[in-house]
Amino acid sequence: MKRQGLLVALCVFVLAGSLSAQGLSVKSAELSLSVGETNSSRKAFTIGTPQSSTPISGVMQLNSGKIYEARVNFFTSKRVGAEFLYGYQYSGVLFSRDSPTQESLNVPLQIHTMSLNLLYYPLGETSSAWRPFVTIGGGAVIY
Repeated sequence: MKRQGLLVALCVFVLAGSLSAQGLSVKSAELSLSVGETNSSRKAFTIGTPQSSTPISGVMQLNSGKIYEARVNFFTSKRVGAEFLYGYQYSGVLFSRDSPTQESLNVPLQIHTMSLNLLYYPLGETSSAWRPFVTIGGGAVIY
């Protein structure tokens, strides 16, 4: 974990000059922090042939948990912006088996969500209270 933090800090330090040259500054940034809650349902399953000669019945349940999210949005010009999102959730998954014997396994689960998007604002000004936008980007979910 320390290596990842050092790598992120190094990338930010190295890219700071390039980002500044493109017009990105703290004045053009918006920061959004949010917390949410997840509620998941149960899903029954059966493992049969060819994985098991005797059918195994069970249930999978994703545990409920809190989601934490940070979003940074930069305006690079009147019409173009960029957005970075990072989300974190710590919960778990519970596998319960009913046959041939009753048994359960609770596995901790961390979910990291990251995305980078390019935003285009066709209408409005930077001072407008409401601005529609079109976005394109990509991201990753790491379990």
